[in-house]
Amino acid sequence: MTKPSVNRACNPSTPATSVYLIPIVLACLTLIGAALRFYHLDYNSLWLDETSTYAFSNMSPIATFEAVLHGEWNPPLFYWLEHAIIMIMGADEFTLRLIPAIAGTLTIPAFYLLGKEVYDDTTGLLMAVYATISPYFVFYSQDARTYMVLVVVYTIALVCYLKALSQGGKTNHYWIVTGIVCSIACWLHFYACIGVAIITLHALVTIYQRYRREFAFYSGAGSYIAAFTIPSLPLFYVLLTLVGKRVTQGVSWGQSSFQAISEFFYFNAFMAEYLVVAFVVLFGIGYIIMIRDRWEVATLCTIGLIGILGATLFVADIIDMHSRYMMFCAPFAIIPVMGIFHSIPEVTARRVWCAVFIIILVIPVVPFYGEYYTQYTKNDWRGMTSDLTNATTPGDWVVLLPAADQKQMAWYYDNVSDGTTLRKTNTQAGLEAIVAEWQESGTGKIYFVKIENIYLYNNKSHSVTEWLRERSQYLGQYAVEMEIYGGVQ
Repeated sequence: MTKPSVNRACNPSTPATSVYLIPIVLACLTLIGAALRFYHLDYNSLWLDETSTYAFSNMSPIATFEAVLHGEWNPPLFYWLEHAIIMIMGADEFTLRLIPAIAGTLTIPAFYLLGKEVYDDTTGLLMAVYATISPYFVFYSQDARTYMVLVVVYTIALVCYLKALSQGGKTNHYWIVTGIVCSIACWLHFYACIGVAIITLHALVTIYQRYRREFAFYSGAGSYIAAFTIPSLPLFYVLLTLVGKRVTQGVSWGQSSFQAISEFFYFNAFMAEYLVVAFVVLFGIGYIIMIRDRWEVATLCTIGLIGILGATLFVADIIDMHSRYMMFCAPFAIIPVMGIFHSIPEVTARRVWCAVFIIILVIPVVPFYGEYYTQYTKNDWRGMTSDLTNATTPGDWVVLLPAADQKQMAWYYDNVSDGTTLRKTNTQAGLEAIVAEWQESGTGKIYFVKIENIYLYNNKSHSVTEWLRERSQYLGQYAVEMEIYGGVQ
């Protein structure tokens, strides 16, 4: 049986000048992306999950793995990377966010390689432009969590996988590299297991369609599975240990499936309603073109979107879910959109349409970054605790609501050196008990630091906020969801 050729679109010849121009453009995009990601990297205060990153990263690697075994729902690899950075550079907002910022920058050339592998350099550069200016990507590049690291790792896995397919079903080094990179992705976040399942299913379907009963060609998929499974075995044990615990905990703060999915598409369309509509239309057109020119990639995008959306619909009612868990699957939605322009045969016309499209992408981005770098997008713990320290005197009481935010409070506020008594609680009953204790002590003033997420610990009731507004004096708000109250009437 003659091996079928890979279904790849025929690209117009590339002008000689483009051979030198493309690397220059890609380098400029990468530098712009790095500037967007590293500028004001330490501007926002750390939020809850980022202080959790520090807590687990500050442990020894063995202690971190044991913490994962006992209930931490994130695999340890990102914490191990952060641990190395902390040991070398110390711990502050900049160093904790350094790895995501680097990963977010590397996403730009990774997206270029993916677009080029699917179609051509034009698609690759458009993918790179998208990754460069995406507010979604920039925001999580400045967040000390694993999400942008997972995006770049999974994108590399897709590039290697498509290269493996282009060389046929038999074993080649790209199959093995794909398996290893997929294992790394799962060591970064458990939701990446869905991404691995997407690649695995597509590989088996594609090889069967190409080679039917010539089982020798399944050796490539076999080497990929082996390269993934062997380094992932310890992770499978951890996952099996945690699944039961996580499911029995139920949903506490997570988004509904509709919220997560709609936010995924909204953020990938640069948070602009007109771009959401445009992306849907362009996706449909690009998908039809992809079926004609790269049917295997069209199948991959289909399996990818159905897989990630279906999984989200299922798990959102079982465990806490958020759209950021789906970020790594963004290429499945973006590739058909960016791939439209490769089908324009005339070079000048293609460049003009690409320029127009880039301008359309930039329009909502400019005002976004104008606000993003001048206004806090996370609670201003640094400013709040500074004002709190100036306002309090020895003997005063400070009450934190909810207690779950004690990590951020401890990072920015030292009540021992400030001479205050720090209490924390999640409920209205706990708040009233603390107030009664303070009144009985007869010492100092009392201040309340209230975060909006307190309602999650009160059956989504705003009773604590209502209590404070009725019985205490509002002193101010710090950025997004943080308020300060003082005294009791």
